This record gives sequence, structure tokens and C-alpha cells, in this order.
Amino acid sequence: MFTHTSRYHPLEIAEFTAPDGRVIRHVRRRFIPRVHELMGEYAGVAGDRYDSLAARFYGDTEQFWRLCDANIIEDPDHLTAQVGRVLGIPSPLSRQR
Repeated sequence: MFTHTSRYHPLEIAEFTAPDGRVIRHVRRRFIPRVHELMGEYAGVAGDRYDSLAARFYGDTEQFWRLCDANIIEDPDHLTAQVGRVLGIPSPLSRQR
């Protein structure tokens, strides 16, 4: 259902049977994991976007969620909302639990 690089890939797919008998499939809730390994820090500059940061650090614009998780940020727009904000940059291979 999700590619192996998706933050939702490891989550279990659950089923709920509605009162009318319909079976509704859904992804179980995802909790933000603790990141155990950073490869560095980055101080934001004017014009940064979360997708361009993900492309810079991971070569993939859709990996912005790694930056969000490492910095305990739910809304990716908050990654770049403040110029000069220092972000922890997690290793793409770090274990997230």
C-alpha cells in the first residue's frame, strides 16, 4: 500500500466492520518515533522550503517527514517558518523507534 520510504510503510493495516456490514481498512495510528542518530544540524535561511531541504539531505522531496520527526514537528511548514531555526538532521539510515 505504501512505498518502503513512506513513514506509514511499517504500520499495520487494520479493518473495521461498520454496523451496515461494510469493511473499512485503515492504517493504525502513527506515533512520532525518537530519533537516535543525527548526521548534523542546519540553520535555516530565508527561502528554505521543507521539500527542498529533504531533497538536499536525502535526495527525495518526500522524505521531509524525517526532518519533522527528528525535530518533533507535526506540521512540515513549521520546519522553515523561522529563519535561523536550527534543525537536527537525522541520518537516513538511523533507527527510528
